[in-house]
Amino acid sequence: MGNAENKPLEYELVKIDPSGDIYFEHYFDQGRLVSNHWHNDIELILLLNGKLDVSIGKQTLHYKQDDIILINSQVVHSTICTAPNESILVQIPYPFLKRYIPDMDDYIFSVDCFSEDSLVKTKLLQLKETLQQMLVVNEYHPDGEKLQFTSLLFKLLYQLYHNFRTQDFQSSMQKKAKDLNKLEPVLDYIQEHYTEPLSLHEIADIAGFQFEYFCRLFKKNMGLTCLEYMNEIRLSHFYNDLIATEQPIQYLLDLHGFSNYKLFRKLFAAKFHTTPSRLRKNLQSENKTQSHRK
Repeated sequence: MGNAENKPLEYELVKIDPSGDIYFEHYFDQGRLVSNHWHNDIELILLLNGKLDVSIGKQTLHYKQDDIILINSQVVHSTICTAPNESILVQIPYPFLKRYIPDMDDYIFSVDCFSEDSLVKTKLLQLKETLQQMLVVNEYHPDGEKLQFTSLLFKLLYQLYHNFRTQDFQSSMQKKAKDLNKLEPVLDYIQEHYTEPLSLHEIADIAGFQFEYFCRLFKKNMGLTCLEYMNEIRLSHFYNDLIATEQPIQYLLDLHGFSNYKLFRKLFAAKFHTTPSRLRKNLQSENKTQSHRK
């Protein structure tokens, strides 16, 4: 179920289906690295099995089974799944939220699944139950499916608004959105040409920025330098192919623009604390175990 009011940009990694108002999926991740990105949608993830690491700024949170994750609109983040996981994935477009929550811009949503507060735990349980009910409707297609799913969707929105909204400083969010929008052509260009040897001056020129201003703007909003971002993009594509294919590692390095193998080894070890061959072997073993259980 989804909404196609706005075509998502490549870096947003948002899947939209034209048949409804939101994107909803029973999602199986065999292992994936998604480098720093943002989207205009609000994203909710309920982990049914497995683990997921989510990084926002300099903070990385480690989520496990039964944890719920909420990522607000225009928040730059990255995710790493180093073992198979199963989740409920929901993406709620900003225009849809704005239609039913007119004061949407005055708030952000804060979901703390690590809280020990009993009231917070009760509210989280209610949110999880609603997501589970949506999953049942989405998979078993009862009579009146669309009516039932829509009623649960509005129940979900009410729970978010009533239980998890916090005051936001609108002016700072508006400036953040403007700055991120300035970077859209840069991120699009990097996604299209990441396999090539790109220079920072070339990228700044394409975006029409003075070089020093561009470097400051990028680091401030993306949380890492443009060069670090380019290597993250290369690493994410390499990692995803490492997991999904049997192609030789050297072939994947060349395919995804890693000409400096020493740098690659340093980046990979810092991110995954192992080697590509060991990680591939471990994940293949995990996937076989999961298949036998099914």
